[in-house]
Amino acid sequence: MSGDPEWRSKDQPSDPLRDFIRSALPKGPNGFVVEDLDIVTRSFGFMYGLDAKGRVRLIEVKFGFRTEIGTSKEMTFGLLDEMLRRGDTEGRYDGYYVLRHECAGEWTMDERVKINKSMMTADGLVGWLQTGEPYVDPLWASRCVAA
Repeated sequence: MSGDPEWRSKDQPSDPLRDFIRSALPKGPNGFVVEDLDIVTRSFGFMYGLDAKGRVRLIEVKFGFRTEIGTSKEMTFGLLDEMLRRGDTEGRYDGYYVLRHECAGEWTMDERVKINKSMMTADGLVGWLQTGEPYVDPLWASRCVAA
């Protein structure tokens, strides 16, 4: 395996196992895609008014407020989102979100982030991660299936 794999942005750290998997398997145009997910959160317990199983949220992190997730991720995670929604009879899946930021240094509470189309402060991000407030529509809210 020589050089950087085509899939990796220059700002992502190298992971030898991930590099191997992606180099050993066919490329996307040949019908096989390997994706990674940045964050999965699960809130649960009395503090959140939930049982021990709780609720989950899928989050992709991107650097740059205008950065898109790309067709491959959109297709893959759109399919996963649809399957999770259809199978979620208990309302435990909050949705898929893209968290964009432009902080290249140390994080402070003065930073701003964008979750899907909603801009907020780092303090708002913490609130959203913990409680879901302020409310942000999931990326594919229009595809939401009633549970």
